[in-house]
Amino acid sequence: MIFLFFSILSSTAVVVIFKFIEKNRVNTFNAIIINYIAALCLGFGLNRTGAFSDISFETWLGPAIVIGILFVVMFYVIGLTAQKVGVTVSSVAGKMSVVIPIIFSILYYTEPLGTLKVAGLALALLAVVFTSIRHKSVKIPPKYMLLPFILFFGSGIVDSMVKYTQEAFIDDSNIFLFSAVLFSCSAFSGLVARGFTRKPFKSLLKGKTLLFGTLLGISNWGTLFFFVNALNHSPFDSSVVFALNNVGIVALTAISAIIIFREKITRLNWIGIVFSFIAIYILAFTYHNI
Repeated sequence: MIFLFFSILSSTAVVVIFKFIEKNRVNTFNAIIINYIAALCLGFGLNRTGAFSDISFETWLGPAIVIGILFVVMFYVIGLTAQKVGVTVSSVAGKMSVVIPIIFSILYYTEPLGTLKVAGLALALLAVVFTSIRHKSVKIPPKYMLLPFILFFGSGIVDSMVKYTQEAFIDDSNIFLFSAVLFSCSAFSGLVARGFTRKPFKSLLKGKTLLFGTLLGISNWGTLFFFVNALNHSPFDSSVVFALNNVGIVALTAISAIIIFREKITRLNWIGIVFSFIAIYILAFTYHNI
């Protein structure tokens, strides 16, 4: 449970830091690039089990490259969806994508289903929707109609790939090297994408960009490291881990927004927070004790 707790904490920190990036008017994409550079440095710095020269022989190299590139692509899709369609639609589509790795875990790994498990998963999904919804109504321009679906399926596929890679290749002996290579691919992809904008790279070295980018990178690395370890060491099925992680992030993020940023939330949001705690109880305690 400790790895799952820190996974939720790390993911919540990422959301909070993004909010500070917005408030301090730091270029988001620059901060994302610094974030990946900081994350790969952390992975290589903590690695004590594998040499960089041995990477070409690793069975997880291919998945690490693909996931690393997809991380950058999905960051871009999330930003584009939020800008063109709305933050609420972007948030709900991203959070609801958890159904894909849940279904993948249940079907591919033949995880058992029971009444309480189904009820807990359903309540967790309701909690995600209710907590994410805001008052503003959004009219989606026709040419951007596909963006929420791309975000939904893209995020779900990336999470499913992380699960498959964790199950097939990753353990305590190679998690640091795996994370370093994955974030190296993300950093390289981000730098290449930024090169096409023809903006000077020296803007990456601004003080606030380096500060918030580094904090984001530490949190982002922690999200991957702790979540993979949660999947490796949790007493729960993977589908339950995905649900607990997601609903925990949504609930803690909402509470953090109230405390840190004094955000006002609706009655429906409060219902979602209550649902999240009930879902956590059902999945983490009741279901586990049966």
